Amino acid sequence: MSTRLGAAIYIPECIKFLGGRRESFFREFEINSQLFSDVDNDVPLDSAAQMLDFGARSTSCDAFGLMVGLCGGLHVLGSTSQEMQSAGQVRHAIQILIRSFSSLFHGAYLNMIEDGDEAIVRFVIFDPEIASGEQVTDCAVAFIFQVLRDLCGQKWQARAIRLPRRCPADPQPFVSGLSSAIQFNSPIGSISFDVAWLNASPIAASSPVRRVEDASHQISPDEIEGLCLQRLLDGLNTSSHTVARILGVSRRTLHRRLATKGLTYQRLLDRTRYGAALRLLRDTDLTATQIGMYLGYSEVSAFTRAFHNWTGFPPTQVRSTPFRDPATGSVIPRVDRMSARLDTNTKGPIR
Repeated sequence: MSTRLGAAIYIPECIKFLGGRRESFFREFEINSQLFSDVDNDVPLDSAAQMLDFGARSTSCDAFGLMVGLCGGLHVLGSTSQEMQSAGQVRHAIQILIRSFSSLFHGAYLNMIEDGDEAIVRFVIFDPEIASGEQVTDCAVAFIFQVLRDLCGQKWQARAIRLPRRCPADPQPFVSGLSSAIQFNSPIGSISFDVAWLNASPIAASSPVRRVEDASHQISPDEIEGLCLQRLLDGLNTSSHTVARILGVSRRTLHRRLATKGLTYQRLLDRTRYGAALRLLRDTDLTATQIGMYLGYSEVSAFTRAFHNWTGFPPTQVRSTPFRDPATGSVIPRVDRMSARLDTNTKGPIR
């Protein structure tokens, strides 16, 4: 899985600003500094996560991902930035960002909902193998924050920001950097703001660009998995019929597209639960009971059994040594190698 460099182009400069050595960074990852000369260069998603983690460790700055994200904004989005600024409304500009995001950033999901007088842009990582999820999410949420401010102007303010990570020892950089109330240990990353901003025209907007949507758009497993995860965490129905309707396809088409990737809907749903559980165990202080409830289990014992079926380990053991069996030192199996475990005998609750 790869992602466009985007705001991550600022990683070397942030390391230098915080007193670290850029040369050590380039040497650690055996990369040429020229990679960071163009925001459109591709980098493996997990490598980007490891780079953020290296930056945080080498500078002893827990807010490193936040700092990198705040350096970003519309200016690192290339042609997508021009299209967003030419949209008729901020709502349409965000939809353009979401559409571009799904094709450029794999292993994570971005969407927006409108709830009464509030708009909420949400980001979630569903690939459990992406290391340092807290730094990646900090960077992504801070970047989205800057994009929204670029689109709406300096008067725009967030109502609240939620981050799926433990509260840092010093939360002040988050509070001052995002100029908002921050809720840590959330199951999902999100930015909420007044819905009225969605009807505003983007700053420096020109005549709207006319687009003809691609009627042959192929829904990817990533898109389905991201939607399932957000509905799980919201306590909403995740049946294949409901998900197919939201995606604008028939249930049969949904199953057929998954089958072309060697997946069943139930296996994808189980994989989604597994990934979310592993991520929340690793990056937050939420209890197993809370995580189980977010994933639709009414009893912690049911969640514990399901997690053991998926991995062979209880949740508490995985939390203490993420991704490794403390008895043997072996890495917990990759999600896509777990077909023997993620079958119809390990079904989670169906709402």
